[in-house]
Amino acid sequence: MLTHFNLPTIAPIGICIILFFIGLYQVNRRLKGLSEKKERIVQFLNNLKLFVESSGRNREAYFNMVHQSALVQSDIGSYGIMSYKPPGANYMIHNYQIVVNLLSEIDHWIHNDDVFRTMKPGRALVSTLQEALVRFLGVAEDIQRRIEKIKRNPLLLLREGISWLLSLPLSIFSFLGIINENIPDSVSQSGIIRFISGLLTLIGLVGSIVTIVIGWSAFIAIISTWL
Repeated sequence: MLTHFNLPTIAPIGICIILFFIGLYQVNRRLKGLSEKKERIVQFLNNLKLFVESSGRNREAYFNMVHQSALVQSDIGSYGIMSYKPPGANYMIHNYQIVVNLLSEIDHWIHNDDVFRTMKPGRALVSTLQEALVRFLGVAEDIQRRIEKIKRNPLLLLREGISWLLSLPLSIFSFLGIINENIPDSVSQSGIIRFISGLLTLIGLVGSIVTIVIGWSAFIAIISTWL
């Protein structure tokens, strides 16, 4: 019978409920962040299209891109870093941040594309930038679909809450400015943290079921008889 609802009994259930809602909040926060990134990149691509169609004369579109470039570069992360060979050069630039650096290159070459019969350096640079941004949009949509699946699964939401709890010390360090603000999210999504949080989710689920059915004290007494 369900007659064991004292504090030791309801505490595990309460903790699981709190972690579930924390996990739901974290998932919604990640979905919102992805949507904001996608919106910025689509807006950037639209400005790039306007700029190219004007052959570089649309300065409003250009400066809108410049204004967003650092944030968009941060949004796409490693998808925006490449080895780059400037047009006509015989050397490579490694770890080249294409969003913040290619804009000025595009602005320089796009005005001179008509001078060349076959090779269009400005258009080629535009294509490179577009491909990187569209590639990231595809990755972001895939991540978004996977997060939506997590949102529909209560056990996975509980796991997300436990992952947040495990990375809480790093979040505090990030808030104090001791470490980079992206580190807590990266750690909470790492394989080892996901494994530990998944294991703790299973233990918490079993503990909650045991608490509801027979009570924690009775469960401890049963375990003691086996030892």
